Amino acid sequence: MNGLQLFFDLTVQMIKLYQANGDRDERIQETERLLALRDEAMRNAVPPSSNVERELLQKAKQLNDHLNGLMLREKQNIQKDMKELKVKKESTNKYANPYENINPDGMFYDKKK
Repeated sequence: MNGLQLFFDLTVQMIKLYQANGDRDERIQETERLLALRDEAMRNAVPPSSNVERELLQKAKQLNDHLNGLMLREKQNIQKDMKELKVKKESTNKYANPYENINPDGMFYDKKK
C-alpha cells in the first residue's frame, strides 16, 4: 500500500474515532498512535502520478480539513472542562475557608468618594 492510500485510510479512521462517543482518554491515546502512523505515511508518500492518485489526494485534503475541525472542537471541549474544573475548585476552596482573603490589618477601603 502506498503512502497516500495509507494516509487516506488513517484519516478516515481518525474521523470515525472522533465521531464515535467514547472515553476521552482512550480517544486521545488512539489519536496519538494514528497521528504517528499518519506522519510515517506522509513521509513515505510519493507525488501523485495518475488521475486516480490526484483524486485521492484531493479527497484526503478534504477529509484532513474535516478532521482538523473535529480535533479543534475536541480541544475546545477539553479547555472548557479544564476552566470549569478550575472555577469549581476555587469556589469549593472559598466555601471551605470563606475568611481566607481578609485584609490582616483590619482596615476597610471604601471605593466611593
